[in-house]
Amino acid sequence: MEVRITIAKQIAIGMVHLHYNRPPVIHYNLKSDNILVEKQGDDFVCKISGFVLSKMSIFGEVTSYQSAGSFPSGTVAYIAPERYRVDSHEGGERRVRLEEARKVDVYSYGVLLWEIREKTRPYKGLAERVIHLKAEQGHKLLEGTAASEAPSYYNVLLEKCQDCNPRVRPTFREAVWTLQGDTSVLMPAKDGACCIS
Repeated sequence: MEVRITIAKQIAIGMVHLHYNRPPVIHYNLKSDNILVEKQGDDFVCKISGFVLSKMSIFGEVTSYQSAGSFPSGTVAYIAPERYRVDSHEGGERRVRLEEARKVDVYSYGVLLWEIREKTRPYKGLAERVIHLKAEQGHKLLEGTAASEAPSYYNVLLEKCQDCNPRVRPTFREAVWTLQGDTSVLMPAKDGACCIS
């Protein structure tokens, strides 16, 4: 589990660099297939790849194109629920504030945290349509055979990252702090929202 937490932390650090780059980069396709892991001695070094769907934020917004009624681009199991909630928009163009776009990557990271912990693919064997419906209904990947092996802060982070409300999701900086052992970062607030100390 210690190695898995190290890998999760390295991915979060890489995403901090992307999200707070100038200009900021939103990955939009964060998943295990786009994480390269290399063993160097006793350590593992992770690198983020697969930037085909990535967007740079210009003027604090991210512009994407999606036809009404179509699926968003990316691997279904990792797509944030809000990316499915596109009824119609002018000419297929959709503009999202930078902070909202960052939270799309955080959701994908939550699914990736589950996959790292469980060492198996998310929603294995389910049809894409079923996964899509689960995401729209706010289903979270929480349970699993390795949940008891992980420290509680890892499981709390995993759950917060997959919240269907993007505002509740932590930032990647907060994910790094949490994985470094700062358990005060993600504390539940009285109303159930995420309270960042």
